[in-house]
Amino acid sequence: MNNIKQTPDHQKVKHLNVNTRKNAQLSEERVELSKKASDLNKISNIIQKTPDVREEKVALLREKIASGSYSISGQKIADKMLKEFLLEDVLKP
Repeated sequence: MNNIKQTPDHQKVKHLNVNTRKNAQLSEERVELSKKASDLNKISNIIQKTPDVREEKVALLREKIASGSYSISGQKIADKMLKEFLLEDVLKP
């Protein structure tokens, strides 16, 4: 009986059994996301559900423009344009 244990085929089976157990242990492992990763996932889902255009705001502006009651300060427009330009310039790689 001891001679059988020394055969190369027995060694292969023994090695196979060890690998099978290791694979079984690996398949039982679990992955847990950190709180930060979970929060980022929630934020990503919210962003995906948020529309790109706020239709109610667009409709209100269209009404004001059509009725002639829409007015905006040229100074405010210039300030925002300058801020965006400076911000883009700072963030460029």
